[in-house]
Amino acid sequence: MLAATLIGAIAYRRNNTKQLREIQNQVIETYKSQFEVQERQIAHLKQENVAMRLAFKQLGMEIEIDGDTITLIDAQVPKKKRIMQVRAEQDETAKEN
Repeated sequence: MLAATLIGAIAYRRNNTKQLREIQNQVIETYKSQFEVQERQIAHLKQENVAMRLAFKQLGMEIEIDGDTITLIDAQVPKKKRIMQVRAEQDETAKEN
């Protein structure tokens, strides 16, 4: 009886350990997948940022982003710069992405 109980406990522990390893591997794979998606999103946003800055530069303006404050600098008139600050707020479409 004691031997059967010990064998059962060992088998139960092995099964638990195996299940925990499988769960751990699934969690790791999920995090890796999320990380890869976020890396692609960051690369895409960097490309958009460069394109946006170039477009503003062609219009004679510079853009500075500091946290949630965006500063547009009109550099067309060298001695007189017009600075306009805009508070960045997410709209509903940006929240979904």
